[in-house]
Amino acid sequence: MSSSNPANLANTLLTSLSHHSNADSYRSKIVFKAAVQTASTSLLQHLNASSSVALLNLLAEISTVVDPDQSDRLFSEFCTTVETSYGLDSLATSDCYTTLSAYFTTRRKLRLATEYAGKALVIRIKHLGAKNSSTADSHYNLGLLYRFQGEEREALQHLNYALAIREEVDGEEAPSCGVAHMAIGKVYEDKGDATAFKHYSVAL
Repeated sequence: MSSSNPANLANTLLTSLSHHSNADSYRSKIVFKAAVQTASTSLLQHLNASSSVALLNLLAEISTVVDPDQSDRLFSEFCTTVETSYGLDSLATSDCYTTLSAYFTTRRKLRLATEYAGKALVIRIKHLGAKNSSTADSHYNLGLLYRFQGEEREALQHLNYALAIREEVDGEEAPSCGVAHMAIGKVYEDKGDATAFKHYSVAL
């Protein structure tokens, strides 16, 4: 059975994760690189769009743990494949941009994270409308990113949008609203504004 067989690749990836869990990082990196090579040279060309996207997403996510030096390249390849397969303004692409935003946030590349979160929001408003849970999530993500960068006005704007949408879609007592209140409270706390306690009390 050749190394390009999907079952073999799956076993290779599982082996990589197993080695990592045993703290054998050098060996897991070698196995992971072999899996990436197999995917890029022989497997991806035989998969349909959704399977290729799923595999590249998996490889990118695993790379953040096993071989971070490859992460930027793999996430870039994942993004390009989604854009090519589904178009620049599809909901699948908005989900991809949200994934990239989360990745760049963990790498402390907050401007890039904000750029992708903004792209995701535009697509979701176009296809889902302004009053939708996924749209609210994009506003929430942007609010957090602006807070991390000390841009309090923009943070409050997006977090309040998220809260308003969630209150209308999910109901004021929904946990998602409590999470938004907590985030808004933290922005006010950063500003030294006692309004923070109002939002904390509602969240609790």
